[in-house]
Amino acid sequence: MPCGERAEYDPVPGDGSQALAACSAPAALPTVPTETDRQRRAREASHRYFTEALARMFDPDRKNRTAGRIIDLWDARRARGAEPLFHPTIGGAIRAGRPWLTCYCPGCGVVGEIDLRRIDRHPGASIESLIPQLSCQRCSPHPPFARLIGLRGSRG
Repeated sequence: MPCGERAEYDPVPGDGSQALAACSAPAALPTVPTETDRQRRAREASHRYFTEALARMFDPDRKNRTAGRIIDLWDARRARGAEPLFHPTIGGAIRAGRPWLTCYCPGCGVVGEIDLRRIDRHPGASIESLIPQLSCQRCSPHPPFARLIGLRGSRG
């Protein structure tokens, strides 16, 4: 029996009742409500917010500015003679664009500078970890520990 024709009830199985079941229309699928304009704008705003936040988070200029502010705080405390509460890292000084560390020997008064870019140390190491290495060779055999003066962008 072709689809679309109406079959009469026949109690004998296998004579066409299966054809009627195969031709019946499928059950209606539940309809999904469409997104309203307000919901779409909220979704797009949320997406825009997160993409901008990710861009800010991985912005190298932002990291450089933050490193520069940290170096400024450390330098300001050193300049007024206060003991610093922290010491910046070697990588932070390089990232801030101030790779030249100035130090002096309290024993003989010699002032020296060192380029942090040329030191074979982990960038996460504090510049304070360089003090034993920077101790004066002229005051041997027992030189006093070098004192850190500040960080600069260029030599001299």
